[in-house]
Amino acid sequence: EDTFVICTNICHPAQVNDSLTGVAVAVDIALKLAARKSRKYSYLFITVPETIGSIAYFANHPEVIKKSVGGLFTEMVGTGGPFVGQLTRAGNTYWDLALKSVLADSGRDSKTVPFLKSAANDEKIMDSPGVDIPTVSLTRFPYPEYHTSDDCVDLISGPCLSESRDILLAFIDAIEND
Repeated sequence: EDTFVICTNICHPAQVNDSLTGVAVAVDIALKLAARKSRKYSYLFITVPETIGSIAYFANHPEVIKKSVGGLFTEMVGTGGPFVGQLTRAGNTYWDLALKSVLADSGRDSKTVPFLKSAANDEKIMDSPGVDIPTVSLTRFPYPEYHTSDDCVDLISGPCLSESRDILLAFIDAIEND
């Protein structure tokens, strides 16, 4: 019954870290979750055009809003910068505590910031009044190539993508096993 939404977006043609890395990691996570025999939550993966896509999606799917208990947005996870966990609008939800705990336990360079104090994307729609799906995000923002033509495939590190996926899977495992 309870759904957890994992959102990524596609927003910048010819840029790779800003958007496509989140999509790649989310697809890998979806495949891993689909292979599990049982799950505590249902997972909905959406990839939309940034901002307008999530507005349109949730405007046309009120049934998703009603059954969603939390959400995660991710992108910009293919480079080696520190992890940035952005908290929900409330800042003190179960999802915030789970993300803080996973980042602290990861042993990786990371920090958490309040809502909309990092690269704000579709989480600002999901966790807005009227939608109210408490949504955390995970990025490795900022990075020097952000919004430039240097954000290309040569910038992306396979091990960094795997590390990002593993942090997100640790978050999912934490909420699944609690």
